[in-house]
Amino acid sequence: MSWRVPCAAALGALLLMAVPGTAPADDHLPPRISLLTFGPGAIYWQRFGHNALLVRDHGVGGGTVYNYGYFDFGQENFLANFVYGRMDYRLAADTLSRTVAQYHREGRELHEQVLDLSPTQARELAAFLEWNARPENAAYRYDYFLQACSTRVRDALDMVTGGALRILEAAPAELTLREQVLRLTAPDPPLMLALDLILGPPADRPRTLWEETFVPEVLEEAVRGVTLEARGSEPARPLVRQERVLVARDPARAAAVPPEQPPALAPWFAGAGLLWVVLLLATRRVRALWLILGGTQLLVAGTAGLVMAFIGVATAHWAGWYNLNMAFYNPLAWAALPALWTAARGHPLRRWQRAALGMLLVVALLGVAAPFWQANLHHLLFWLPAHAVLWWTAAGQAAATRSPAS
Repeated sequence: MSWRVPCAAALGALLLMAVPGTAPADDHLPPRISLLTFGPGAIYWQRFGHNALLVRDHGVGGGTVYNYGYFDFGQENFLANFVYGRMDYRLAADTLSRTVAQYHREGRELHEQVLDLSPTQARELAAFLEWNARPENAAYRYDYFLQACSTRVRDALDMVTGGALRILEAAPAELTLREQVLRLTAPDPPLMLALDLILGPPADRPRTLWEETFVPEVLEEAVRGVTLEARGSEPARPLVRQERVLVARDPARAAAVPPEQPPALAPWFAGAGLLWVVLLLATRRVRALWLILGGTQLLVAGTAGLVMAFIGVATAHWAGWYNLNMAFYNPLAWAALPALWTAARGHPLRRWQRAALGMLLVVALLGVAAPFWQANLHHLLFWLPAHAVLWWTAAGQAAATRSPAS
């Protein structure tokens, strides 16, 4: 049985037909278009919030919600497509009543912004969404930052308003892609740290407000400042005509509200790095414990480095390319593991073992320059001291037992 799940939206919402028996719409009156914005949820793919477009006709059914965030766990090669960044999402339609009920059950807030489109623009957008939701047209290649639920909604609105939303390209983004990701996932620290680890320099370069609208709540705020130009007898007017809350947030059931700014990670990483260095120094004469700590350090660094190398070489996850965290999370760490085993046994290090440990430290030292291109100072504060002390303690133990012939 395949699941159809909205990106950053309600889990398990099945694609359903409109409720039968509703009164027919009056074809002579234009539809009313609204932007819907949903609050974040507790599941990891709901952390970023969600949005959709609502087309209200003049019948009794309440309207149709067009949602660009549906994916299918049952699609062929789903896991491989996810890993390689080849996910296909699609536009799906549902009734407003079922959408409201779903978010009410989850306690997630739902805002409606009624848009002041002209009759021609409203009809054009409604026709486009109906066409786009057909099975043969609904699928698109997903990219979280470039092609997702919020950016597809933004592009549809920009299309029917003659480029009115392009004004957002002239305004700088408040936060970088990384900062938005860290802020929105801050209530889930393991997820936040994992995403921070795999994001590379592309996530840290300056962006425009247009690009920042990959975040649904940013788009909600941004459209408040968009003005539709005067055309013919139609005067210039704000894009948003009216706002209302369709579902209020229920604190007992909803996910934690993300902070306005990303958390400061540098003090936490520096403190953890200091503690780790103290443990390495304190256990250097208890070789079994020192080996466990040092081995864990190298296993974590090597494994994370291999993951980053895989993302950069073999996947379409462009925001993780050129990841300078590899200066600290280095696949060379795996090659240094035998050196720790040799030192812990009290034997002198072989030349290649000393070279493996030395290269690990040299690359970490080169990483001092990385924060100029990537926001990874916090990783440097932990891993550079950790690699330096591990190298020093390993070399010290080996030197204590080294024979003159070595």
